[in-house]
Amino acid sequence: MLRVFSLAGLPIVSLAHSGDVVAKRQAGEVASELTQIEHRLVRAWIDGDREAVGSVLTAEWSVIDLTGRVLTKAKVMKEFGSGDRQ
Repeated sequence: MLRVFSLAGLPIVSLAHSGDVVAKRQAGEVASELTQIEHRLVRAWIDGDREAVGSVLTAEWSVIDLTGRVLTKAKVMKEFGSGDRQ
């Protein structure tokens, strides 16, 4: 009986391990996609591409700047190109 339990337990361990691998791969893919979005945003900002910046940021997007100010998309888009933000 112990042997059967042991054999039956192997697929469960194997499936759990397989799930961990899949979860890590998916997390890596998500992280890679977020990094690509961030790079597109930075490139658009540097290039002064207001349309590209606006398309990357959702209406609900916000960020806290280095001074502790909460900036919304509306605020950032208002300041875009004004020279206030670099």
